[in-house]
Amino acid sequence: MRNFEQVKDVLDHGKALHDQIRNYYETLKQQADNSQIRLKMALDYLSRHEDEQKEMLERFEENARSAILDTWLQFAPSDHVEELLANAAPRPDMTVDEVVKMACAFDDALVTLYKEAAAEMDDPKARDVFNNLAEASEKEKQRIIRDTQQMLHEI
Repeated sequence: MRNFEQVKDVLDHGKALHDQIRNYYETLKQQADNSQIRLKMALDYLSRHEDEQKEMLERFEENARSAILDTWLQFAPSDHVEELLANAAPRPDMTVDEVVKMACAFDDALVTLYKEAAAEMDDPKARDVFNNLAEASEKEKQRIIRDTQQMLHEI
């Protein structure tokens, strides 16, 4: 279990998680056979998605008031993303559907992390930060599903 002390710690951890997830997709892409064009396209898309999510957290952190970033959490939120990553051994025979399902599981775990962090916040502005991040992650999950389905039907 990770120790989170302040809002900025959770945001920094979120950025690191997006890097780890992107690395997972990149490993899958390297293992994929050249005939798995759809899978490689989906993995490229998901890698870019993780980069965008990390950049969003970086921009937020740069623009947030230090009073919010320095707000303390009473208890650490659970971290199911690292657990998922530890248990999700990349396989060269994974299908696009399996990869999208895993991406949704990663997003669901991030939503849980942010919602639990929000629940630990006494400061309403800090609580809003995590509620907004949870909502954005939910929307991103829906976008991933829509975009990957659309991309696969265009091939």
